[in-house]
Amino acid sequence: MTFDYDLFVIGAGSGGLAASKRAASYGARVAIAEQDLVGGTCAIRGCVPKKLMVYGSHFPALFQDAAGYGWNVGQTSLDWPRFIRAIDQEVRRLSQVQTESLQKAGVKLIQSHARFLDPHTLEVDGHKVTADKILIAVGGRPLKPDLPGKEYAITSNEMFHLAQQPQHIAIIGAGYIGVEFACIMNGLGSQVTHILRKDQILRGFDEDLRTEVQSGMVQHGVRMLTNTEVRQIEQSPEG
Repeated sequence: MTFDYDLFVIGAGSGGLAASKRAASYGARVAIAEQDLVGGTCAIRGCVPKKLMVYGSHFPALFQDAAGYGWNVGQTSLDWPRFIRAIDQEVRRLSQVQTESLQKAGVKLIQSHARFLDPHTLEVDGHKVTADKILIAVGGRPLKPDLPGKEYAITSNEMFHLAQQPQHIAIIGAGYIGVEFACIMNGLGSQVTHILRKDQILRGFDEDLRTEVQSGMVQHGVRMLTNTEVRQIEQSPEG
């Protein structure tokens, strides 16, 4: 049987990008489908934008340190929309770099959702496409807990696209992503309430590290609600 491609990859994240370019380097006919920006979780909605937010959140403390060393530091404030735009611009720049790397490798990029029709046939962008091998590299996505009112909550994905800085943010979950965002938003000037089901953050990490990080967060103004179960989310006139 003759196929359109030797390899078709669904998902242009780190795994899909590496596999498609490596296969193409050996002469395979390769295409890749991605309905979002090229780059995957780390580059688009994880490591890179989050670390940029981490970097930005350090400046208030640096301003204070500078004043202690004799610098005349005037009135400072955060332009949230500009901050978010700058992060988005960098994410899109990196995505374009990845798109160009696919082109150089000879991989055809189809910016669309892909759906299986049979083991060798996909529906992509309204067309049928066949391939000898099909690699599923779609990654994962954050899930909201099954709570009444969960539609009022956001996930880590939406954090990078908030139109306005929240004055007060409650974070449910004490894994490293929740801890990072608690520290980021506290550093940027939001009031942060961190809700933990147990008595400590970062379950499974080194005990000394857990203790010291949690103590530091509290000292820097993060409100910790330990041994607390969230049962419901309600919308109020304030937000």
